[in-house]
This record gives sequence, structure tokens and C-alpha cells, in this order.
Amino acid sequence: MYISRHSSQIVRQPSLAGIDKVEMTLRPGTFTVNDHNLVDSTTRRKAGQGVSPLLVDGQGVEVMASKLHHNAPDGTRFDIDHRGMYVTFNPSKIHTGHPFELLTNPAKLVEIGSHVLRLANGVGIDFDPLSAGLYRVDPAKQSTMPDPVSAYGQALRYARGTRMNRKEYPDGHLFHNSNRELCFYDKHKELTRKGKGRTPPTVFVPDNLLRAEVRLMGKDTIAKDIGCSTFGDLVNIDPLALTKAYARNLDRLLFDPLNAGQQLTISFENDLAFVDDLATRHGKRALAIYERLHGTINLLDVHGGMDAYERFLWAFHDRGGVSRPTVYRRLKQLRKDLTERATLDHIRGQRSVATRLEEIRATFTSVPLAA
Repeated sequence: MYISRHSSQIVRQPSLAGIDKVEMTLRPGTFTVNDHNLVDSTTRRKAGQGVSPLLVDGQGVEVMASKLHHNAPDGTRFDIDHRGMYVTFNPSKIHTGHPFELLTNPAKLVEIGSHVLRLANGVGIDFDPLSAGLYRVDPAKQSTMPDPVSAYGQALRYARGTRMNRKEYPDGHLFHNSNRELCFYDKHKELTRKGKGRTPPTVFVPDNLLRAEVRLMGKDTIAKDIGCSTFGDLVNIDPLALTKAYARNLDRLLFDPLNAGQQLTISFENDLAFVDDLATRHGKRALAIYERLHGTINLLDVHGGMDAYERFLWAFHDRGGVSRPTVYRRLKQLRKDLTERATLDHIRGQRSVATRLEEIRATFTSVPLAA
């Protein structure tokens, strides 16, 4: 157990990242289809155009279709179109048979690859899993938090990813661009949600179970972030290296812009000591910063979070109220203020947006000393 710098809450020991989802890709000619009648097909025709042959199966039949696809009972999907074949599966669910446990040992992926190949062979598809390229990999962690997940969701409204858009859902937050996605959501609610076709979990699902996924998309992104180009490479990755890549992305894309990782060396005796420390780093601006800290959270609350206040600033800029550099400086200052506010709240023993952001960071970006 350890304690976050800013939070008075105890956080679990650093854990290894698991693998929540993998999507492999194979170019035309690197896989075969013995009998196209064993899988489903889709044909889309454009006005005035015919359908080009997709492939020739093992029976010598020229397949006139836009797409071939098969969904296995365990959720594994095979999709074939003119670009090649995409194979999508959840290695954690396949290996553990558990609704939310994560596979943290990549070496076990050898067994998963064999399982996926058996599913493919069952419908006449054959390929080499280890040589398949990687199109998507989702490292993930999860933790039972001391407060309801909704409280951390409110805190994430104040975060803004670097060069990323943000979407808010009833039970989660998504920060995304074309190459990476950071997804935080309530795993308990996802698994216990009622609805048509949904089966309640047969195991106990902890309350306040927060899942954080770093979704890597595209072969170049995956190669850059975790050094893997093929499924065989992923099988051989060091679990600690995967965890470090996961933590590095969270820190770099979400928490570093908030300066949440800034090392603070202040006395926790009282507010006066806090102001003294501010003076050592900010000089004559210390008192103004201290006064401003008391208004930062209220300001963002009124506007509904960092994204909403940023839209307000840009609208004010469009009316000629402030310059572009001023908008950037103000947003940067607000993120720094959230960090300082976390420290102030810790001094007072308070739980706030700022302390919960730091708690998320401490829980999900920490890395074990050894795998």
C-alpha cells in the first residue's frame, strides 16, 4: 500500500497493465478461405457499378461479395474485405473466462492465438497468428476506488488531453484522437446494466470499480508506443514494458498537461506555510495565486468543467476580448492551479476535484518495481 502525494486516501499497490482488446490485420494473400459458404457475406452495390470479386476460395469459387464475416460465440470477430482480414478478440475474457479480470502476462497470448486459430479453422479460415500485424491494442488497468466512480467522473470533467477531444458518457469519459484513446468508465455499471439480451454477471462485481484503458490504434502508433509490429512481438513483450508504456501515455497525454506530476515540497502545517512555499516558487505573485486558488474550482463549476470554460474563453477571444496567447496562458494557469489546489485540500484534509484527479493519476500511472 502507498499514499498519493496529494490525497489522504490509501491506494492499492502498483499493478501491471493487462490487455483488454487486440485487433490483428492480415494482408490479402496471407490467409485463405476454404469455403466461403461457411461464413456470412455482405454485398454492397453502387449505382451503375457491379461487384468486384473479393477472393477465390479453396473450392475454386470466385466470391462476389463486398465483405465476408464471422462472429464466434466468445466475441471473436473475423472480417474480410478488399484490404485483407481483421481479427478482433478480447484476450482477457478468453483466457480468464471472467467478466472483468485482466490478462497481465503477454506470454499467455500464445494460447490465445491458438484458440483464435481454432475458431478460424472451424469456419474454413487459415492464417498464421504470430505473423499477423497489429492494428489495435488496448492495455488497461482497473481499481476499486474509495469513492463512487461518479465522483471521479466529475473530476475528469476538469481534465483535457493533449491534442485530444473529449466525450462524456453517463458512466465514463473518453479522451481521443485518431491514434490513441484514453477511456475511463464504471466497470460495475457496465457489467450490471440491465437490458435486452444482457446476461447478469455470475460473479461478484465490486462497487466503485474504475477501469482505465489506453487504446492504441494503427500499426505506427503501436510500434512507437510498445515496440510491437506483429502479434508474435506482443507475445514476447515484457509485462513491465507494457505497463510503463501504458503509464507513460496517461501521464503524457492527460496528467502532464495538468502538471499533476509536479513535485511539490511544502510544509503541511497550515495555510501560512503553504503561502510561504508559494513565495519561494512564485515570488511576489504568491498571495495573488493563493487568493486565486480559492476561486478556481468555483469558476470551473459554474462553466461545467475545463472544456466548457475553454469554449467560453475562445468565444470571448472571437469577440475581440482577449488575444490567442492570453487564452493559452489562462488555460495553462488553470491547470497549474488545480495542482496547487490539490495540495491545499490535502493540508485541510478535504476531498475535492483536484485530489481525486491526483488519486486517479497515482492509482493508474504507478509502475511496479519488478514484474
